[in-house]
Amino acid sequence: MWLIKEALEKAGKADKIAVADALRTMDGGPSKYYPGGILKFDEKGRRIDAEMTVVQWQKGIPVTVFPQKLAVAEPFWPKR
Repeated sequence: MWLIKEALEKAGKADKIAVADALRTMDGGPSKYYPGGILKFDEKGRRIDAEMTVVQWQKGIPVTVFPQKLAVAEPFWPKR
């Protein structure tokens, strides 16, 4: 949500083109809170250097289960 807030403030208006353009100019990081450690977008609006992260709700809390280097819990696979 903070990402959208920052983009709206940067765009100066709630216009989808202006907000998309603002997102493309963002360059955040390094941060452990962004998959891949950075927050940056290419000209098409896709995240640059973002690796896939899998988060599961376990006991009412969202926890990272993949990749292993970021995992704080083992993945739980429910049985049918």
